[in-house]
Amino acid sequence: MEPLGPTREAMDSLDPGGDLALLDRLQTKAGGVRRLVPDCVGLSVTLVSEDLTFTFVATGYDVATLDAVQYVDGGPCANVANDPQVREFTSRELSERDWQLFADATSAAGVASTLTIPLRDGTGRVTGSLNFYGASAHCFDGHHDALAGLFAGWAPGAVTNADMSFGTSERAVGAPDRIRAQMQIDIAVGIIAARSAMTTDEASEALHSAAVRAGVDAADLAETVVRTRRGKRT
Repeated sequence: MEPLGPTREAMDSLDPGGDLALLDRLQTKAGGVRRLVPDCVGLSVTLVSEDLTFTFVATGYDVATLDAVQYVDGGPCANVANDPQVREFTSRELSERDWQLFADATSAAGVASTLTIPLRDGTGRVTGSLNFYGASAHCFDGHHDALAGLFAGWAPGAVTNADMSFGTSERAVGAPDRIRAQMQIDIAVGIIAARSAMTTDEASEALHSAAVRAGVDAADLAETVVRTRRGKRT
């Protein structure tokens, strides 16, 4: 699996010396995940206090916005601070919960199962989450402990000295086409507002905050929301 562009950019900011130790370490762990679970097509490591998400994907799979969809409309990753349990779901099981947009988005991305594992520090406090996306149902069965063990001790303190603020992360992700992007964002905001009984201002803030938190472009997240909703109508 390879890091997304925004993940490389974030790592460059965190590692100005250029030795890429953080990226190398995380990419080694991503390779270990793939060897353990060959059907894992994407993973992300989210660090709560730093507002950072590092995402790795297999070639041909678009799972970059799935974390952000959860932040907008709910999902196991979004709830990890309040529900710090290991959660594994198939796409069918996701659709049976109140996470319909996430369920639809995973299905559209070719994802058949998800696994969320909370990250804890030495005091037991939840500091982030590991989010895995699989191409087949139940591909993570029996691997929870091994996957958690791969990342044990990595996240807490890994970026303790990082100067990567919420605003800096947002600036690292640029929209390639501002006019088209804004059109998609406006449509997505309307969908989110109608679905979640928000004002359009609240929905816009939710969408942009989710995109920044997940380390993806707001326009890409908007396109996923719009495409997913249109797909449900066909």
